[in-house]
Amino acid sequence: MSLGSEPRSTMPKLKAPAAGGVPATPESILEIENLELHYGRKAAFTQIDMRIRPGLVTAFVGPSGCGKSSFLMALNRLSDLVPSCKVSGSVRFTAKRSWAAT
Repeated sequence: MSLGSEPRSTMPKLKAPAAGGVPATPESILEIENLELHYGRKAAFTQIDMRIRPGLVTAFVGPSGCGKSSFLMALNRLSDLVPSCKVSGSVRFTAKRSWAAT
């Protein structure tokens, strides 16, 4: 069964965003707070706050050069391999057994 064929009535309900546009939910699998990435003096992105919930599709969409790949590099720490790159902020991953695929 593909993700798109799931009936709307059984899809997870999202809570209203809290201050700053970040959904207020304790169910986040990935919590990103004030994440910033700079290549030397040039900022790739600044002040990223978001929560990613398990079981939902998350897409990063934007024009060329807006920081999508740099953001993903920061999440998986590939940016650590770039000498001029500086990352600051907080990324917390919470693994729960119930979220694992069976």
